[in-house]
Amino acid sequence: MSQNIVLGIKPYTPSTPFRLALPTEQALIDAGKALFNNLDSWKSVKVYKRKSGNQSYSVNTFVRPKLPTDEVSWFMRHSVHQPEHGSFDDFWNFLGKNKAVNEQEFIPEIKSVNLLKTVSPMQSIWTLYYTFSPPVTPRTFTVLQTVHITGGEHGSPREGWIISVPVDVSEDTEMKAKEAKGTRGRYASVELVKEGQDGTLEWRMATASTPGGLIPKVFVEKSMPSQIEKDVGHFLHWLQGKKGAKSSMTNAVPAPRESTGTNGETMMDNADQETPAMTMDNEATMDASSSEPPMTSTDVPISSDAPPATATTEATQM
Repeated sequence: MSQNIVLGIKPYTPSTPFRLALPTEQALIDAGKALFNNLDSWKSVKVYKRKSGNQSYSVNTFVRPKLPTDEVSWFMRHSVHQPEHGSFDDFWNFLGKNKAVNEQEFIPEIKSVNLLKTVSPMQSIWTLYYTFSPPVTPRTFTVLQTVHITGGEHGSPREGWIISVPVDVSEDTEMKAKEAKGTRGRYASVELVKEGQDGTLEWRMATASTPGGLIPKVFVEKSMPSQIEKDVGHFLHWLQGKKGAKSSMTNAVPAPRESTGTNGETMMDNADQETPAMTMDNEATMDASSSEPPMTSTDVPISSDAPPATATTEATQM
């Protein structure tokens, strides 16, 4: 019997059967796809014009008005990228694999991540620890991440999905001991990386969240579009650095080293080349007090019922 779930910020409890038990992979993927099925209901907020390398791109941000089942509303960003920005494999290798570990490298506010439990090859529970400029206190987000990839057969375009939902591990002794200590925030997110027929790449991410603590809702809501937009630039800049480092390693010809053959003659061989280890749109939190890069944007006024954002804020409260 399949699960029918509605994505939101109410946490699941892996150790307590009387509350929200962990959803199945398929239930989360179905719920993520359902969120993107009716894009006409989303309202445009702002369009950001950006550039990465020699290629320009736009990040469109949207908000979905709160539904009766929503504790908070959802925000979304959407961007299309040329091959120069990266291939599907480039994006998926860092967003669909070890997402939390990789995000720690390109999102400045993430100071530590920890794998609490591997539920299945496609599902795992992570805790992420964020720090911000005072007086905002550190935040801890613990989520169940589910990854899923489709397509690729007979040349069909591939789609990669990453679904994150909040998890409460306070009643699980083992996981609680490994969870980062900080004000508890919660977020849910749906991320789609989609291969285009012309070599382009579509990247869409939606999130609903609350930072917890005393941060006023109005500040969280106001900062959300700019915060989720920034993640695109952070990732592209970081990805180009990774690709550059890998290219340098691949193109480098190691100096020959000498060895002595069995009959005493000098022989030359090349040392093995080693690719450096690589290590997660936020989706969830950044410090809105940090300065934004220069932009040209088309503004659409945000409605008065604009929804809440992530654990980032422009507030001066904790």
